[in-house]
Amino acid sequence: MRVFVTGASGWIGSAVVPELLAAGHEVVGLARSGASAAAVEQAGAEVVRGDLDDLDVLGCAAKDSDGVVIDIRNNPGGDDSTAITIINRFCDRKRVAFHRKTKIGPGEHAFTKRKTWHIEPQGDAQFTGPIVLLTCDSVFSGGEAFALAIKQLPHVTIIGDHTNGIFSYQLEKKLPNGWRYCLSYQKYFSAQMVCYEGKGVPVDIKLFNKKTDIENGVDPLIICALKVLKSKKRGGGG
Repeated sequence: MRVFVTGASGWIGSAVVPELLAAGHEVVGLARSGASAAAVEQAGAEVVRGDLDDLDVLGCAAKDSDGVVIDIRNNPGGDDSTAITIINRFCDRKRVAFHRKTKIGPGEHAFTKRKTWHIEPQGDAQFTGPIVLLTCDSVFSGGEAFALAIKQLPHVTIIGDHTNGIFSYQLEKKLPNGWRYCLSYQKYFSAQMVCYEGKGVPVDIKLFNKKTDIENGVDPLIICALKVLKSKKRGGGG
C-alpha cells in the first residue's frame, strides 16, 4: 500500500517508517525542515515538504494514498471548529456532523435551541478512500466532537475503545472568595440525535493495548488498522 506518514522523522514516525518499508509498503513522509527531509529520504521514503498546519499540502499528499490512519488516542480536546475544518478534507458531500445545545438556566429544560454543525468538502483535495480512526477512553471534549463528526462518513472505521464521554466546553466562574470553578454545560448529540454523554463515542472494532505490547514496542491497533485498510484498498485518488 501507499502510506502517507506525518511526523515521519519524529520519535514515532522514525520507528514506524522503517517497519512499513520492511513490510513492503510504499511510504511518503511529511517533512517540515531540510534536516527532517534528509532523514526521511535516508530512511528510504519519499518526501513531501510541508507543515501540519497546511491542510492543502496534507490533503494533496493523502489523496494519492491507499488509506489514512488518524490517531487521536489520549487527545485532551480542542475547538469544535478545528475538528470540522480537518474532517472537511475527508468529506464526500455535505452531512450533519452533530448537534449541540447549551445550558442557560437552572431548570431541567433550560437550554438554548439546538444548533446543528455540518461537515462538507473543503480545499483543493479531499481524501474519500478508506479511513481508520484510533480512539481510547482518554479522548475528551473536542477530540470526542471529532470522533462524533467523522463517524458520519461511510468510509471511516473506528478502532480501539470508546471515548470518555465528556464533550462539553467548560463554563468558568469565580466565587466571591476568589475561587474559580468549571462546569460542563452543553449537551452533544450525533446526527441521529443519540447522546453519548457519559458513554463516549462507540467503536466499530474494540481493541486494547496490553502492557506487554507497550513493553515490546508493538501497537495492535496500528496493525489492525493496516489490515482494515488493506481489505478496503482502493485505486486512484479521491
